[in-house]
Amino acid sequence: MKRIDWLRKDVAQLFRDDYTNQEKDSVAYRCKKLTDYTVLFFLLLSALEIFLSTFDSFSASHHSLLRVVDVVTTIVFTIEVSARIWTCGEIDEKYIGWKGRIKYCFSFYGLIDIISTFPFYVNFVISVPYDLLKVLRTARLFRIFRFLASVDILYKAFCSKRKELVISLQLLCIMTFILSILLFSVEHKVQPNVYRDGLQTLIWAFSQYIGQPQTVIDCTPVTTAGHVISFMIGILGIAIFAVPAGLIGSAFLEVIETQQKENETKENASRIESLMLLRSVKRENLYWPAINLTLGEIKITLGISEEEVLDAVSYSDGLRIKDLGSALPDDKKEEVFVVNGFFSNTSYGSCVDRDSNVTLVNAFGPSANGLSYFAWHVAKLGGFNYVANENFSRIAGKEGYRCAFWGVTDETKANEHFQQFATDILDFSERKDAWVVILAAEQPSRGTEFDFHFAFGGELHESSFDLPNSTVHDKEKLKTLFDDFSKSVEAASGYKTDAHQVLAPPKNNLLYYLHQQTPVNMFNLYATYNAMLFNKNNYKGMIAVADALSRNLESMQTPGLHTDDYKVRPL
Repeated sequence: MKRIDWLRKDVAQLFRDDYTNQEKDSVAYRCKKLTDYTVLFFLLLSALEIFLSTFDSFSASHHSLLRVVDVVTTIVFTIEVSARIWTCGEIDEKYIGWKGRIKYCFSFYGLIDIISTFPFYVNFVISVPYDLLKVLRTARLFRIFRFLASVDILYKAFCSKRKELVISLQLLCIMTFILSILLFSVEHKVQPNVYRDGLQTLIWAFSQYIGQPQTVIDCTPVTTAGHVISFMIGILGIAIFAVPAGLIGSAFLEVIETQQKENETKENASRIESLMLLRSVKRENLYWPAINLTLGEIKITLGISEEEVLDAVSYSDGLRIKDLGSALPDDKKEEVFVVNGFFSNTSYGSCVDRDSNVTLVNAFGPSANGLSYFAWHVAKLGGFNYVANENFSRIAGKEGYRCAFWGVTDETKANEHFQQFATDILDFSERKDAWVVILAAEQPSRGTEFDFHFAFGGELHESSFDLPNSTVHDKEKLKTLFDDFSKSVEAASGYKTDAHQVLAPPKNNLLYYLHQQTPVNMFNLYATYNAMLFNKNNYKGMIAVADALSRNLESMQTPGLHTDDYKVRPL
């Protein structure tokens, strides 16, 4: 990922509103609050300047001061609004790309931002009437709605009842039209000069709703039937306020209840994430967060129901629920539902730049039990760059997330999130002496003696490292890595390693797709579920794998393990 993209992501943190309770102690959140307070201060300052400028005597005696305030606030708002437009795609996926930015500019807040800020600069090019500039400056006051929770509740209430409101308004208009025609029919014979046509009667009927129809048009009925119809129009006048008020009132309660439930769900998600840290274990003198938490453990420890757990997991961007039994061999399968966590900072999952020439790729995050945990910690221990698909899979339950990143089909290539996933990997591949290691999980039914499998372009059972179609051009370093990896990992954890003896990736595999885009060294490294989840030596295995990859491939930084974050309990 390019530096400018990282800068845009960092700036976008200043405008996020979806911080979890756990993130509210972060530097990013504190910077976001400081930005909010700064913008709010200048909004109030601008409002005060606009208000004081309405006093002719004060405006005349303090013209220079008011002008300075106007210029300073305009500059501040220009920087803020430009930053919001630049980063809007990082905050909401529907605003990604230049088309998305244009779409954002025509949203409510985007339009208010633009018309209240940028016309100031147009005045330098062409003369803009001062009265128009004053009106546009006044539009800045609408920007304060962004900081008021009550406005958001009101908007949601209107949106939730918009169909009912439209139906009631339609009914009101139809009934008013019918009654106005009836009123014309009974009053025209008696007052032909007053009730000259149906339009006048219709205008009079609608003007009843503002309380003083005579100020618009005077068509007072004189017949008994006309008085009855006028009374019915008056009843409709009460309904025009009573019905929408009732609808909005009920919507307010629903929105507040929904928001309260959402806050509880958000809090439960944060508590589950904290529990995973609380359940950390000490292995090899290092502290590791929990790999999985069972539903029962979460329910008992946090005192919440299974439905609340499911809602919290569904709400969170860093939690998912899996059936651990799917990682067991066919003859041992049983349902064991667990919750596990993962790091997420992109639309497809996660992308972390650690200034390494080695990049670990996880394309199977949502599908393979334990792979995200294994891949994340190997990358972190080794100090490697990390790119992971954590949201998309062939059988994803969430709408819009059903796409395989491992087997690259035409549908996969057309997916904009996969395109970003591949682009981020290729960006890392531009570094000198780049290596890309694509991690995957071995299906439990194979039952071989090997727990790690290297694959780099050979056919099944092909043992040579000098392959014509190899995805690694530095074959000598690959052979050295394989030999060192095999010996050190087996010595540390007992896990054995092979190359092409058990697995060979199909030709539509992500490995071959990426290799067609860039000539850098890359290979698949498969790990069994036994090595990642079920064997007591899995922590030793992660350390040994990270150490072997770092020792043999790292060239941008000092090879070795990065264990500082593991030396204290992660609370």
